[in-house]
Amino acid sequence: MANCSPEITNDSSANSGVFYNIAIASSDGGTVSTYGGYFKAGSTLTISAKPDQEYVFSEWMGIDSSENPLNVTVNSDLNISAIFIKQ
Repeated sequence: MANCSPEITNDSSANSGVFYNIAIASSDGGTVSTYGGYFKAGSTLTISAKPDQEYVFSEWMGIDSSENPLNVTVNSDLNISAIFIKQ
């Protein structure tokens, strides 16, 4: 499993003291670049999904996107999962 740090871009907005919990997981067949944590409101989190051999990345569950890497602007608590499909 990956132990990479997420890429975060801070935004000096009015919500600078507000933090949200972002939980990130992966299905069988791959890993994600971060497993989440608490992030400042307005920041941008970049999450990458890496499939194992014989698998392909399909989509993200918990957010409407199939982009990889995924850029998320933090404005609420989120539960996001990377979905992988065996080839």
